[in-house]
Amino acid sequence: MKWKEWLYRVLSVKLIVGRFINQTRFQLEQVNNYSELDIRIKTINMCLISTVIYLLAVFVFLLFSSGIVLTIVFCVCSIFLAASVQGMMIEHYKYKLLKQQIVLNEQIRNSYFEYKAVSEAIYEATHLIDDIKNHEVVIQAYKIIEVLGNKDIEAAAIEYNEKAPNKYLKLLMNIAYITCEYGDTILEGGASLFLRSIATLNLEVRTELIKRERINFLLKGLNFIIVLPLLFVQPIKGWASANFPPLELFYLGYLGKFLEVLIIGMVFGCYYLLSKLQKNDFSYKASSKQSFIERIMYFSLFKKIAFKITPKIDSYKYREVSKRLNSILSSLTIQEYYHRKVLSAAVFGLGMVVVNIGIVQKVESNIIEANVVVINLIFFIFGALFGCIIQDLTLRYQEKLMKIEVEEEISQLQIVLSNLIYIKQINVFELLEWMELFSIHLKNPLQRCIINYDSGAKKSLEELAVRVANPNFSQIVGNLILASSELSIAEAFDDLETEKSFYMENRKINNEKIIQRKQWIGQTIGFMPLYFLIIVFLTIPMIISSLSQMQVYFSQLTKL
Repeated sequence: MKWKEWLYRVLSVKLIVGRFINQTRFQLEQVNNYSELDIRIKTINMCLISTVIYLLAVFVFLLFSSGIVLTIVFCVCSIFLAASVQGMMIEHYKYKLLKQQIVLNEQIRNSYFEYKAVSEAIYEATHLIDDIKNHEVVIQAYKIIEVLGNKDIEAAAIEYNEKAPNKYLKLLMNIAYITCEYGDTILEGGASLFLRSIATLNLEVRTELIKRERINFLLKGLNFIIVLPLLFVQPIKGWASANFPPLELFYLGYLGKFLEVLIIGMVFGCYYLLSKLQKNDFSYKASSKQSFIERIMYFSLFKKIAFKITPKIDSYKYREVSKRLNSILSSLTIQEYYHRKVLSAAVFGLGMVVVNIGIVQKVESNIIEANVVVINLIFFIFGALFGCIIQDLTLRYQEKLMKIEVEEEISQLQIVLSNLIYIKQINVFELLEWMELFSIHLKNPLQRCIINYDSGAKKSLEELAVRVANPNFSQIVGNLILASSELSIAEAFDDLETEKSFYMENRKINNEKIIQRKQWIGQTIGFMPLYFLIIVFLTIPMIISSLSQMQVYFSQLTKL
């Protein structure tokens, strides 16, 4: 282990390698709050595995392929393969942590019956579960105990909420925090509110695990099917050229080389999309930090082009883009967004030109060499258009992810509120403060509502409902309005338990829809490169060459 720690210290300060190591470390820190030594060792392990897989993929490709252009394209695309492997390992850690939390929650519930105190129950639970099998969740349990014992418990809770590996551990900490702050509430029939909340939390975790298990089972094996075409390109070329001589000229020609590059690009593009599809946690965070490409290409020419294509302030397009950037909590301005579009267009356009030049140099064709400038221009235009479109599609995709995250956050707030509404000494303003404490995406509108609350409770709550255009959240705000004027908090939220049951049933239906949709999309993406290889790279050229040969034979027959 010492050599791994030494390797981390040496490589983490290097320019390019250090950036890769720091990104890997950041991904691991999102999964669990390991100790410094553990995080360094796990980071090096993951980097070494990714590097070995990358080198192995390049070696296997070299055995089945020839040509510097295809090799360079493959080496560049394989970077996505290494990143996808890291993503799969991170997903494994997340899944493992969820399974461990079920064990922890059940043991906390059993210990609470004996100690009737939250901190002691969590502490006892960490000693009763297997520390080796459940090491990751035990670390989190000790961190929750530290939060509950902190002098400034509110600041400690905020810090944990920002670093928690998943929303379910965050909910566990929040339930424990509320119980420590106000004490446990005995409901009708003698039931404990804390124990009921733990049972609800466990049900949420089990539902999430079932969804992940089904998705992993349905998408299992597709990662291997996607990369199969890379191994069969050269065997298919050899077989087709030996049995259909006209195809040899096709595969040695410009179009054949272009299709090979296209297959490589399609394989890694589909692999990247499938890896995104297999992820179960959406944690998109908008950032205005400039990328490496932006730092080296922030020239006046690109700024001038971006200024020309940026829509006017009073136009519909400007308002639409501004609304989408705000919906994903991005701090980018409209001008900065369009500058990214120009850079993306330049990068994709130049990339297509470089690939075309590499193919032309491998092909001996006077016709192509004579029109190489025109072909390069066409490739640049198509690449630039694709670069612009990809930015718009990315923004739409991020917008959908943010909607999912907001829905999940609202469901968490419902669980938090179910622990607060039965506390007699709490009021609406304090409920808003608790909601703001446990929120991420809704924090800004909730903070504004709290600031304006003294100037008019009903008005500030109505403005909050307008800012967050979500039916479930609007219902929560409606209950808060009733509690601030006419009814008590318990009476205003009387339907919360019924709504929570409805939400659980509705979530099961939505999970089933998500599973079916992911299955269909995953199978479509997984088999697309293979279909392209068989139909476009083999069958269609074979049919075209056969028809050409038949035309030659018929011409010869007519001359007899």
